[in-house]
Amino acid sequence: MTEADLKRALSVAASAINSYRWTIRQLLDDKDSVIHPAMRSGAESTLVSGLNGDVVEFMKAPGTNFQKTSEWLRRAGKVPGDAKALSTQIACHIEEFLEFLDALNIDDPDMTLELAEAMRGLDFVSSDLKRGGCVATIHNREACLDALCDTDVTGNGVAYLAGFDKDGADAEVHRSNFSKFNEDGSPVILPGGKIGKSALYTPPNLEPYL
Repeated sequence: MTEADLKRALSVAASAINSYRWTIRQLLDDKDSVIHPAMRSGAESTLVSGLNGDVVEFMKAPGTNFQKTSEWLRRAGKVPGDAKALSTQIACHIEEFLEFLDALNIDDPDMTLELAEAMRGLDFVSSDLKRGGCVATIHNREACLDALCDTDVTGNGVAYLAGFDKDGADAEVHRSNFSKFNEDGSPVILPGGKIGKSALYTPPNLEPYL
């Protein structure tokens, strides 16, 4: 990125922040809003960083994680029945599981090597799916849905036993994901169909929820 590009990106970000600062202030002051309490205390800078209108609208809306993710994908142009979008999303799901595995330590050197080998294989498959070199489909819908629900439950269990504030972290990750959109709400689509990051993007700050 050139210096001129950086200045333009900062200008766009500053404009978006100034435009919606008052709205976010109102949300923070509204006791009935759905903003997580942890965000309310000392988190205004996190909320307004990399903000656009879609984020403001999203923060007002109630809903489950599934509903919020579905809305995010819909705004990104991804709809049920799109085989390419599904395959790319499966690749992202594998990629996030790999990130989880990479965050672990196992006290057995042999098992550590076994895990590393399995991760290399999964990473290769995920990367090829994202590039469009191969396509993943669902051949057993019931088993797939059962596994997705179970992964959600077991993941929440890990978060609970690890002492994480999962609800606060979920809200922050959704905020960050919505900041990937351009100022006009349009998505950045990368080769292979994955959603990219706009100049407004700010990564999630999960430190308050650890």
